[in-house]
Amino acid sequence: MEIDLIGAMKEVLPDVDVFHDFAPDNATAPFVVLQRVGGMGNRYVDEETAGGYEVRFQVSAWAVTRVEAIELSQTIETALRKLPTIYAPGAAIAGFDPDTDLRGMQQDFLITA
Repeated sequence: MEIDLIGAMKEVLPDVDVFHDFAPDNATAPFVVLQRVGGMGNRYVDEETAGGYEVRFQVSAWAVTRVEAIELSQTIETALRKLPTIYAPGAAIAGFDPDTDLRGMQQDFLITA
């Protein structure tokens, strides 16, 4: 799942780093953080039905300015929504990291496999 997500993001944002779980202290904006944050797991009792496992991923886009963070987030959402087994259950939300003075946009995506 992660390979598909990262591949889709890197296709439209080849110069933006994508990190799992957290960005290292020396990361420079803009960058993206990808993290598994839950999901339904097994959707069917039989565990054999296609599309029977769901994972929720959070994609956090970080940039120096709010506008740049929004544009980054919108580019990511457009790219990920083209994947056949993914959908966004809601819009991105704004964030701010006072330690780095970066602006962020976080959005969850559900993926079934």
